[in-house]
Amino acid sequence: MKKSYMSYLLIIMTLLLTACGGNEKKSDGPTELTVGTWSTTPEETKMLQKQFAAFEKANPGVKVNHRVYVNNYEQNIQTDYAAGIAPDVFYVDIASTANYVDKKVIAPLDEYLTEETTSLHDKVAINGFKGADGKLYGLPKDCATLVLFHNEDYFKAAGIEKAPVTWDELVEVSKKLIAAKDAGKLPKEFVHPMSVIFDGVRVAPFIYSNGGDMVKDGSVDLTSDETKEAMEFYYSLVRDGYADIPQNQGTASLVSSFAEGKSAMIMSGTWAEAFFQRATPDLNYDKSMLPYSKEPSTMFLSVAFAVNSQTSKKAEAADFVKFITGVEGQSILIENEHALPTVMSLKNDFLEKYPHKQAFIDSMEYATPWNWGTATIRMSTEMKLYGEKAVMDSNISVDGIAQEITNKF
Repeated sequence: MKKSYMSYLLIIMTLLLTACGGNEKKSDGPTELTVGTWSTTPEETKMLQKQFAAFEKANPGVKVNHRVYVNNYEQNIQTDYAAGIAPDVFYVDIASTANYVDKKVIAPLDEYLTEETTSLHDKVAINGFKGADGKLYGLPKDCATLVLFHNEDYFKAAGIEKAPVTWDELVEVSKKLIAAKDAGKLPKEFVHPMSVIFDGVRVAPFIYSNGGDMVKDGSVDLTSDETKEAMEFYYSLVRDGYADIPQNQGTASLVSSFAEGKSAMIMSGTWAEAFFQRATPDLNYDKSMLPYSKEPSTMFLSVAFAVNSQTSKKAEAADFVKFITGVEGQSILIENEHALPTVMSLKNDFLEKYPHKQAFIDSMEYATPWNWGTATIRMSTEMKLYGEKAVMDSNISVDGIAQEITNKF
């Protein structure tokens, strides 16, 4: 009887250990990992293939299958997840991380990581992919920051010797550009000193630089005096004639406004430079950190590789994430200049190859992750809608807008 009872206990314990994800062991024999990404440029696809090949060489028992989602990436990932067929590892944008965590679609990686692994990356990069529970749900594959692009030819024609550093200088530079336009010194294509949009990710650096914030005690809150003052200044750029949205300038986007010479300044990231090199290779421009009020500020934008919470291959998937986002994986990444490394030891190598990227790298010191919890994307959209209304109707107060947006969350 005692022997039978002990055997029963052993069976129960075995079943419990088998079911426990925390005690998961790597599978024996060859393993296939499916990695999901969205559709990219031919250059990035080639880079990914090199990274995958390097991982397979370092892990001969693992084969990587690349699944590319051409349209509606997040919708398709969530559909495949619900059907139980989502990739073992897949891209997660920093702005969507909290939503994936909230829905338990991605797994925390902490048990598979060491301090040595996480300390490879900039702190802002790690913080951007943490959940409200403090756990880490992805490692960044690369990153970008927002900087100020300015047209060197337009600046020279207007007698502007350097890029604006402060808000006051931004206004002064804008006035000089308008004066140059009125004096016939700028091409007829020129419309406004700046092209802007009102999405949260571009208004936020102005708010942070003025000592304001987007979130207070875990909830959206735009009602502080510092936040409203920054919003008022941003709106004033359009109300005072220094800027407008691309559509009102007769073009489709910030990058097209700048490339077509309709504006002399835009706030954008590394993707803009890739566009200019393809579309307008002779465009004479430079980059600098965003103008600030009290302290420098910008936004940290990134995409992580995350692990599907349903996969039975979490250990292998975590190994893949560590490799691709680590020193060897990002060494391959920086062969392509359009993505910034988050591995700190690679920054000097990157800048030696691409010294014109200095402003992006410098900005990382002052960057805030574009992750305001599950409200991130919706808040960015609300700020865009309200901002466009505000500049069309000067009777709409910033106090009212800040309170209305705050009340929606």
